[in-house]
Amino acid sequence: MACMLRGLWIFHAEEDVRLLMSRRFPTVERKMQRLLGDDYVALPCDEDINIMFITEVLHEEEDHYIPTGIPEPFHEDFQQGSFSWNAAQEAHTEKQWPMGPVASISKGKIWPLLFLFKKGFYLVTV
Repeated sequence: MACMLRGLWIFHAEEDVRLLMSRRFPTVERKMQRLLGDDYVALPCDEDINIMFITEVLHEEEDHYIPTGIPEPFHEDFQQGSFSWNAAQEAHTEKQWPMGPVASISKGKIWPLLFLFKKGFYLVTV
């Protein structure tokens, strides 16, 4: 199965986290819409992505919730809440999927959301 990027967002983290830029890929969205049919969930607007990233990922309540439809190999990423990241453990763990934080937004409807933090910036992709 191929990996398709539906969108990219770059946030700057100073006193607060703010969206600097975004890029969506309409061709990928149309393909996802055809593949998923009635199960397709459109990406929210940038303002909503900004709010969801901050509230549902960065400031989430750890509730040990695993969204429905998450394949079994990814359940361990949600065991300590929907976001779990231990850099020391990840440095010594070999996985077949991209290493890094995996989360969901929109109550588990939009997954996987991957993000990296480097030099004061968050790179977020769905």
